[in-house]
Amino acid sequence: MNEWLPEGKLSLVSTNFFQRKAPLLWAWREAPALTNDSGWRFLSQADTTTSLKHSQAKLVSYEQVLALEPAIAFIYRYPLGADMQFSTKTTPPHFVYNDSYERVRPIPANADYPIEDPVFKRHFPSFVQSYQGDKTGLSW
Repeated sequence: MNEWLPEGKLSLVSTNFFQRKAPLLWAWREAPALTNDSGWRFLSQADTTTSLKHSQAKLVSYEQVLALEPAIAFIYRYPLGADMQFSTKTTPPHFVYNDSYERVRPIPANADYPIEDPVFKRHFPSFVQSYQGDKTGLSW
């Protein structure tokens, strides 16, 4: 079950976001590239395909990412395949799914997965099926 939880504490962040040149916009989680990699990737509002080719992204600790944007704490436990945007158009700012713009429910702890939420089920069907198969929840 380790593939679902960010065991590593490193995340890849764009230089624009890391240096606070532009606020967070994109957040997604893919298969980790390194042993201590959580798989999380964070890009700023200023990042483009071209800018990413010419600037370097950095692997930074979970604590550094939270210092840049504390709201990341509530999505960090989302499974692989998470693809979100950070919406600052409303107060308070929050994450939305990139494909549907539906609000992402915060997950403050492993036991708080929104397994019954239809939006969560639609985005993470394999995760929900695996989670429900483990009745004890101990491996999560």
